Amino acid sequence: MMERSLQGLIAYAQQQPWVTMVGTEGSANNDQTGADVWQDLDVTYFTADVAAFDFEDWCQAFGQPVMYQHTEQTNLFEATSNAWRIFLVQFAGFDRVDLKIAPIADLQTYLWADRLNTINWSREGEVAGRITDDHRHWVGIPTQTAVAAALNELYWCAGNVVKALSRGQLLAANEMNNQNVRPELLRLLAWSVAATQTGQFNPGAGYRYLGAHLPVVIQQQLRTSYQQHTLAASRQSLLSELMTMQWVQTQLVTTLGIQIPAYVTPRRQQLKQWLKLDV
Repeated sequence: MMERSLQGLIAYAQQQPWVTMVGTEGSANNDQTGADVWQDLDVTYFTADVAAFDFEDWCQAFGQPVMYQHTEQTNLFEATSNAWRIFLVQFAGFDRVDLKIAPIADLQTYLWADRLNTINWSREGEVAGRITDDHRHWVGIPTQTAVAAALNELYWCAGNVVKALSRGQLLAANEMNNQNVRPELLRLLAWSVAATQTGQFNPGAGYRYLGAHLPVVIQQQLRTSYQQHTLAASRQSLLSELMTMQWVQTQLVTTLGIQIPAYVTPRRQQLKQWLKLDV
């Protein structure tokens, strides 16, 4: 069985005449992230004929997976992109390979789409590697309009959370919170961090890098907000989020001069009355 490593995946590609180039993407090419046993191996085989790839033959080389996902993806990057074949493969233990079979016609689009994408091997000879970075994942500096929209969504949907709680609808309250309120809070928190780094902040997928950049007290408030197993806990969850929002608003005003809409103060007072908690 071939080694489930970049070297092993390249070695397999070298044995397949239909593979023209091998590229890699993702966190393995990002110096800002540390490697661990959970890190996926993101690899793309470029070819003139995506149908030439035989998944069963590939599994014979690398071992049978515990499970996998397979999609035929068109327009992966933009409207002019061609059809890709994508295999997300989980082996026994921790090994996971996210394998893409891509048309060689999409090579330049692939390289342009993300600076974490790079070519590691070419059948034509030695490849001049490029310096990779995550700047396409930076959240940037938010505009006044963007912040206002996030605040509006958060404070409006927070009212729906309270409504569901008051009706004893725990599941509805939590889903409204987790699908509408919390995403805006996390977005605003990421912007508050980016504001201190000239916009050059990548919070990571699922905001995995965000917590380390926040004050300890804010991290604790966020952790508290995930405790939603009872109506009382869900009320405290929303309270913790509102407390965190007060901090975020102050940060955005201080660092970026953002103007907080006039309705925010009376809306917070209204939510306080509804929750019967000191927010």
